[in-house]
Amino acid sequence: MAKGATTKAAVYAPPAAGFPFLAVLFWRDGSVLRAEPCSSVEDGKKMIAAIAKGFEQIAAAATANRKRPS
Repeated sequence: MAKGATTKAAVYAPPAAGFPFLAVLFWRDGSVLRAEPCSSVEDGKKMIAAIAKGFEQIAAAATANRKRPS
């Protein structure tokens, strides 16, 4: 994540039969940044890593765009 951005993540177990696991990425204030269904805890951890990497790439691109001369 970008410098200064603080997030937390969790993978929640299904609440009942027939429901998926849920991978959730939270902002520092506890609000949900992104939530995705997944098939297992391991799949959820991989999903969280991929989401975080995507946000890092977006932040890097935004930073690069700000540094370009007009």
